[in-house]
Amino acid sequence: MQKMMKWETVFFRLLPLFFLPAVFVAAPAFAQAGKGEVAALASAGDQRDSCLEAVRLLEEQDRKLSRELQQIKREIGALSRNLEEPGWREAVAGVGYIFGLLGLAAFFTARRKTKSEKNG
Repeated sequence: MQKMMKWETVFFRLLPLFFLPAVFVAAPAFAQAGKGEVAALASAGDQRDSCLEAVRLLEEQDRKLSRELQQIKREIGALSRNLEEPGWREAVAGVGYIFGLLGLAAFFTARRKTKSEKNG
């Protein structure tokens, strides 16, 4: 998954906020346009249906986002488990570190022996 730029993230998070008020603004406008009680009752029913439709869409979107979020959480968990366990690179690096320390010890021991032979 590509990392989104900051403006894209802000845009896609704020996008639903621009469309949600349109549902609630458009429904009363249709109710005012009708004439008589029958038109008012029909538009009130339309308004109720549009609100229910908006709620249904939001619940569906929430379910989709929850599934995606759960998948992302699983991926992060798998990555963190992989980082906790040492791999072959760490094992080779550890062995190299030990050989390096043994090499330094051998170097200083040999140096000490040559100094004592020259002095003695």
